[in-house]
Amino acid sequence: YEKYLKGKNRLVVSAVPKGQESMKAGEDNYTISTDGYVAPDYGYKGLKYTKAKDNFDRKTMPGAGKNPVVNVPPFWKKKLANGMNVIGTENTELPTANITVALKGGRLMENNDLSKAGLTNLVAAMLNEDTKNYTSEQISLELEKLGSSINVYNTTDAIVFSLNTLTRNMDKSLALLEERILRPQFNEDDFTRLKKQVTESIKNSRTSAASVASNVYAALNYGSDNILGIPGSGTQESIASITLDDIKNYYNKYISSDDGRVVVVGDVKEQQIAPKLAFLQKLPSTKFALPLKQDFIPVEKTRIYLVDIPNAAQTEFRIGNASPLRYDATGEYYLATLANYNLGSSFNSRLNINLREDKGWTYGARSGFNADKYSGAFTFSSGIRRNATDSALSEIMREITEYVNNGIRPDEISFMQSSIGQSDARNYETAGQKSAFIARILQYDLPADFVARQINILNSLQKTEIDRISKKHLDVNKMNIVLV
Repeated sequence: YEKYLKGKNRLVVSAVPKGQESMKAGEDNYTISTDGYVAPDYGYKGLKYTKAKDNFDRKTMPGAGKNPVVNVPPFWKKKLANGMNVIGTENTELPTANITVALKGGRLMENNDLSKAGLTNLVAAMLNEDTKNYTSEQISLELEKLGSSINVYNTTDAIVFSLNTLTRNMDKSLALLEERILRPQFNEDDFTRLKKQVTESIKNSRTSAASVASNVYAALNYGSDNILGIPGSGTQESIASITLDDIKNYYNKYISSDDGRVVVVGDVKEQQIAPKLAFLQKLPSTKFALPLKQDFIPVEKTRIYLVDIPNAAQTEFRIGNASPLRYDATGEYYLATLANYNLGSSFNSRLNINLREDKGWTYGARSGFNADKYSGAFTFSSGIRRNATDSALSEIMREITEYVNNGIRPDEISFMQSSIGQSDARNYETAGQKSAFIARILQYDLPADFVARQINILNSLQKTEIDRISKKHLDVNKMNIVLV
């Protein structure tokens, strides 16, 4: 600074609001010379400007067209000799394929020993490292040459191996997937490094209002004796207690073909895939059950829980409760998602219009019902301007109360039917969307025409049914309110 900046010649440019020249840094003391300046020829000379005339009224917003026919991808199913279920769909738009192998286990297995919460997250991380025949760097280079990628991660009920590959390189890529699944090395150095990374990540999450809010909310809904009430990465104490032997023991006991699921999407035909998955026959066939705990903690009375994070720019809101709802495609859960659509799911929902568009307190406010086989919840979430915390809470509870007491409006039903009907047609186009669609069919054993059934429910939905669902599942007197 002393050598190159202090007291040296400099250029100062002030950009100030029009009419407020007094705000500029100083008086102008330099004039740009125009000597020798020749204006460029932009080619406008001799041209006549003709103003376009509209044949429609720009003040009127165009109406939505008819809901398009939704064409879901056709799919096939197979069962491997070891009992693993395979589902697939052919996608010839690109010469690529995505193969996902989900092996039963995941976070729910941590219910066996909550003192080691975060174990399966570390197991998945270790399965991304060295194998018996390749270092992590070597396998990454091989995948890069093939234009492929393999990622291993954990979910609530599975350890998932995901392969993306060019179709012409599928065999070589599957050989590397086999290496990942069947021949992990579990090196001490990798384990020490990953354990340290997870520990640092947990420490950092404690300074994030959003992370703290979600963790506290989960603990209130499920308690400390259920893995669903503990952060997915575990705690500093639980990670410290995990050893490399714990990783190896999990792999040896629970990496099995039992209830395994395989999803195949891409430029590959049904009859081609079974021989390519033959290596999965080498998996052990160990049978085991997922250890489930008490579903959730019922909320007896609405309470507010405050967490202070000094100097946080905004307040993170989590409002709602865990519920007995479980995922279904055409039953009560599906109806609940429709009932919430105008309250807090769409951009034009009551909560978002109020808090974002009208008040300007947040970039986005949303609510929704979420559920799987094991848990369900209604949750409002948003990061809201700190000095509007009390006012925002009042508005949120008022909006939910009015929605429940007065019910949905006819125009909101029409909007929902049009909005969901229009957008649903775009939900089955990409390989990722197709993979998620058929994976859901396999995981929940859904009928092939469940989307058509959903459309029929949507189009025939009545106000009385939506109001019934809202009154049943949106009780503002029985909600956990977390403000961080």
